[in-house]
Amino acid sequence: MQQLPEERRSEAAESLVLEARSRVRDPVYGSVGTITQLRQQIMEAEYELAKTQGLIALSYAQHLHEQQQIFEAENKPLIHQNQDTWHFDHSLLLNDLNQQQQSEDYITWG
Repeated sequence: MQQLPEERRSEAAESLVLEARSRVRDPVYGSVGTITQLRQQIMEAEYELAKTQGLIALSYAQHLHEQQQIFEAENKPLIHQNQDTWHFDHSLLLNDLNQQQQSEDYITWG
């Protein structure tokens, strides 16, 4: 300790006390055992974080896919080509008319 500069001696003394306390808890590994345990906990937490972020990304991608399907279903053209012929989709028109009627009824009675 006396070989150290005076401003570093208190830091060295604290370090020795910390290591002594660690040796009481873990006589074989001391503070290295504590550091190893903490590193293991960090790795486990990072794994859980990565797993959770992956699940969030998957959920978000599924949500976007569902929204895309809804958008495509709502914006389906009334006229579409099937092979070489054109067909008018009456059900989409009726659905649109029913939705419009319901909106007007709500406005009238709302």
